Amino acid sequence: MVAQRQRQQGIVLIMTLVILVILTLSSAAMMASLRSGISASANIAFRQAATRSADVALNDALSQIGAQIVPQPTALDTNSGVAGVIRYAATESSIPPGCSKTPARSLTAAMTLGWTHEACWNSATLQYATPQSATALGWTDANTQCTEMFTPQGYRFNDSAFAVVNGDDGAACATQFAGTPSGYNLFYVVHRMAQASGACTGAATGCSTASTTSDTGCKPGQSCDADSPVSNTINSSVYYRITVKVAGPRQNNRYIQAFVY
Repeated sequence: MVAQRQRQQGIVLIMTLVILVILTLSSAAMMASLRSGISASANIAFRQAATRSADVALNDALSQIGAQIVPQPTALDTNSGVAGVIRYAATESSIPPGCSKTPARSLTAAMTLGWTHEACWNSATLQYATPQSATALGWTDANTQCTEMFTPQGYRFNDSAFAVVNGDDGAACATQFAGTPSGYNLFYVVHRMAQASGACTGAATGCSTASTTSDTGCKPGQSCDADSPVSNTINSSVYYRITVKVAGPRQNNRYIQAFVY
């Protein structure tokens, strides 16, 4: 008896090819997902490292503030940049001419736009003022240019080669920290929390200050008597804002701000 041959329909081959296509697509999707996860994790790690790196620039800025005050208590009453060690602004919204990403405006244009706290620079008197104050002082468009309020994103800290850029006064727009921890480039600028330049003893300056109390006389652990009363001394310390830009790998730019006094 001869066995009758069965005709092959090829259904197994078709199913095998379908399964292979599904497995191939699944593997490609898994690899893409894994690659995206690794990239996201790397970016998070870079950002965390950038945030930690900013601490050294903050400490450097704080030491520079103290170095300016020690030889001359009034050293930080006015803007500094040309002769100063750090790029420093005596008011909270000042931007040195040429250090803003947005174009400077004339005094007339600033008044038309309704600017109030922005800084206007007088190239003749080398002074800053608000548009309203500049108008009252008789400044003109011929020697005055105004910039918008300071924002980290709108400020020119560095160029594409991680080097500082200079303002119109020839000084660097930001102070660059000498070291580059973990391959990150650090730049910072310091602002005094005040509405106007000048000594903070004047009410018109509008300095933001923190009151600190120090005790004199009897101290804890010491014997006290009627001849050694305890007295309290209240001192006012001016607030300074330090803005640090951390420029790192993969275009990871972080802005860190700290208030010190």
